[in-house]
Formats: sequence, C-alpha cells, structure tokens
Amino acid sequence: MNYTVLVSIWIAMAVVVAALAIYRAVVARKEDDFLHVRDSEIHLTSTQAAVSRQLSVIDLWGKLLTAVVVVYGLVIAGLYLYQEFLRQASGVVIAG
Repeated sequence: MNYTVLVSIWIAMAVVVAALAIYRAVVARKEDDFLHVRDSEIHLTSTQAAVSRQLSVIDLWGKLLTAVVVVYGLVIAGLYLYQEFLRQASGVVIAG
C-alpha cells in the first residue's frame, strides 16, 4: 500500500487545523474581557457578544477537526502496523 497519498491528506488536514488556530488567535485579539455595565458602554456589549459567538464557532470547528486529524493519523498508523505485521508473519512482501 502506498502511504504517500494518505499521509499527504493527513498533513493537509493538520495544516488546516494549524491555520484555524492562528485565525482563532487573530480573532481573540479583538476580545474584550471586561464587564461593561454602564449605559455609555452598551455598544461594547454587542461587540463582545459577536466576538464571543465567533470564537465559539471557531472553537467548535477546531475541536472537531483536531479529533478528525488525530483519528485519521491513528488509522494510518494502524494500517501501517497491520501491514507490517502481515508482511513479517507471512514472510512475503505485500504489494500496495
């Protein structure tokens, strides 16, 4: 089995996760951690809510994609180990 394509897909997915983490860091710079309670600061609460919603969506996708990348990597490793086990057990090279 040729693992080049599988590993290339895994690397591309990992790059997407890394890009999403960088994007989250950029969005988080806009985050305001202060509680605004004055009437004069009411416009700031809508901005806080928008940034909070955006970060929640990014976090959701980040967790999901990270889990997919980890599981996909484990599947690739499992396939490789299983193929090597079969190769050593039979003494025959399995063409792939």
